Amino acid sequence: MRLRCCVKALIIVSFTMLPLPSVSSGADTSPQLLSYRWSPDKPLTYKITANIKGSLPILDSPEPVDLKAVLTLVYSATPRAVLKDGSASVEFRVVSADAEIADIPFPIPLEEAQKVLDQKVTIEKTGEVKKVQGGEPLPFSLSIPGVDPKRLYTMLFPIVFPNSPVRPGDTWSYKSELLGEEGSPQFSATLLPVSAAASDRRAGDRPDAGAALRLRQNFSMNVDQKLDEEKKPVQSGAEAYRTRKGRIQGSGTYTFHRTRGIITSGEVNVSADIVEDLLGEPKTPEEPKKVVSKVNAKVTIELQEPGAQKRNQSAPPSRKEK
Repeated sequence: MRLRCCVKALIIVSFTMLPLPSVSSGADTSPQLLSYRWSPDKPLTYKITANIKGSLPILDSPEPVDLKAVLTLVYSATPRAVLKDGSASVEFRVVSADAEIADIPFPIPLEEAQKVLDQKVTIEKTGEVKKVQGGEPLPFSLSIPGVDPKRLYTMLFPIVFPNSPVRPGDTWSYKSELLGEEGSPQFSATLLPVSAAASDRRAGDRPDAGAALRLRQNFSMNVDQKLDEEKKPVQSGAEAYRTRKGRIQGSGTYTFHRTRGIITSGEVNVSADIVEDLLGEPKTPEEPKKVVSKVNAKVTIELQEPGAQKRNQSAPPSRKEK
């Protein structure tokens, strides 16, 4: 039972601390107005894989626990209502969730993942989030600020585009829901210049080859909190029991298809270094005065094209040698 709870905690660490996309536009250096595009009732399905190494307290453990895991999540986003201004109400749903702890497979009950991660989000065509509905709260806490599985949707539409055209090499700042608002996280994205040949290769044999762009995203958040005995932020005027300080940062690159208006792939590296210090004497002999938490995650995001899925399903099983 405890191992299952650890897996849940790992999912949170990996799928809510992620960086965002990158765009590139072949040899074309003209200004481009970038935006997401929605097709009503046509789901976009993504495979998210996180390789995680870390050391942090989980559940009621006072000391950090070494963790090594691979988490795989298939997550779909289905636009339901699309408005004239380009915004949409998007339904996010978990299709499957699996984990490996120390190379040992550990299936995750689908219903449990869906309770927390299934949501309906209203998103502007720029990627700005306007409203979020659904998703049960996490039944346990972690020592990494900004980590919340209910914000997993930001990984599929991670960049918030500016309202004005951008050229290759341009960088802009934006607000993201990825790490929440506490700690004033900083996000920026850059449209990367890429040769026409490289852009054509990313688009493959599609008739709109050359429409694949690359984006680089960077983010960081300083952590400086005063907490009570339950590790919750103290209310105004209340006495702090411990402090929590550190930094979360990450960077990644994504491929964005400007014609289709979707992210097709991405890779993100995220790190978190957090230190908690008691301000007085511990309440129990087991409670440490200092706790150091470290997490490193490499996350890949891949669009699962319907055509590729059908080909894989129809392919005959491979023969095993006798």
